[in-house]
Amino acid sequence: MRGYFSALERRDFAGAVRWVHPAWHDFTAMRERELRSLRLLLTGFYGVRRAGRVIFVEYEVEAWARYRGFSPASRIPGRAVAKSISSCWHRPTHRRLGSGGLWPLVRGRRPGRLTPAYEDSLGEVTMRENAIRRLFPRRALKIVIFGLVLLLLYGLAARSGCVVVERVELPLPGLPAELNGLTVVHFSDLHYGFGRFRSEESVAQITRLISSLQPDLIVFTGDLLDRAADPALVGTLPLQGLKAPLGVYAVMGNHDHHFGKEKIARSLADFGVEVLVNRSVRVEKGGRHFWLIGLDDPLTGDPDLGRAVASVPPGDFKILLVHTPDFAPHAASAGIQLQLSGHSHGGQVRLPGVGAMYCPPLGREYPLGLRQVPGSRTLVYTNRGLGTTVLPLRLFCPPEVTLLTLRSGSGN
Repeated sequence: MRGYFSALERRDFAGAVRWVHPAWHDFTAMRERELRSLRLLLTGFYGVRRAGRVIFVEYEVEAWARYRGFSPASRIPGRAVAKSISSCWHRPTHRRLGSGGLWPLVRGRRPGRLTPAYEDSLGEVTMRENAIRRLFPRRALKIVIFGLVLLLLYGLAARSGCVVVERVELPLPGLPAELNGLTVVHFSDLHYGFGRFRSEESVAQITRLISSLQPDLIVFTGDLLDRAADPALVGTLPLQGLKAPLGVYAVMGNHDHHFGKEKIARSLADFGVEVLVNRSVRVEKGGRHFWLIGLDDPLTGDPDLGRAVASVPPGDFKILLVHTPDFAPHAASAGIQLQLSGHSHGGQVRLPGVGAMYCPPLGREYPLGLRQVPGSRTLVYTNRGLGTTVLPLRLFCPPEVTLLTLRSGSGN
């Protein structure tokens, strides 16, 4: 059918008909049986094999046949479609049919009477055209677009981009009594160099907020930089001023690997931030200790949990830092009591009653907040992150800094 479609693209209607059958170049000589074959040919490819311009040009051929008085149908799919085609796609047809475009045809003008058998032969085509109208009614489309605009405006008015401090108490049965009340600030996914965090001052506001919470421990769970950021930013990461009695620790995210984890680790070390890559550190408070374990990013790196916990006694309390939250089943099998993650951004764009429009791989089972791994006592907390990626927009999913308070004993 290449020659047929090529003729349609050139708007050579007579040529398209001539390509189908040499004797059909004269519409006045067409018999009813031949006209039926042409009608089925023109509509048979509708929405199936071709799309876009070719579909509209096929309607123009049909409109031209109508104008010549040889159209076998009494109606075409829609008034608006017919009018837009005649007025926007084929100006000569519009002029020949008058200022009303195809309105007279749509409103029921019919050149000739069809036999019942012929009308039945067009039933399948007519049903397909009517189905398209039912699937895409114009009024419903307007309502959907209007509703989405209202949701967007409401989300912006509700300050979906303002940083929220989430204060969460975690009951942990394996936590020693001496560590009861331990406070941990957890933040993630800064995506420096993209969206709202493009300057040192924008990040300095976050560091001042974290310092004002006066936590015992500060942890960051990956994606310090955005992959779209300038590589020169690696040497000027603005995390100076972050201090905590038990230290400041971080792990790598999938975006960080685009810049080299060794470079980022050296840059963070200048500000007193220790990067954990498949290793653990022993942290002490009040005469008791626990273990902080950090893994490489499971998406782009090479995480090795066995190596990281090799020196950790089985009965000690353990907190795992890993960028992707869906790593949780592996953490549960290793006896980890608490996993802290980011990566998902909470979906970044969420709709009321629907939830996240999209979550990345390894961020879909535990997309945000506090969850428990089924069949275990391991808790997972997924931070919504601070920055954005791909789109510099958050909707009903505000950026988050989490203040966790660890409590010994059981509870909800």
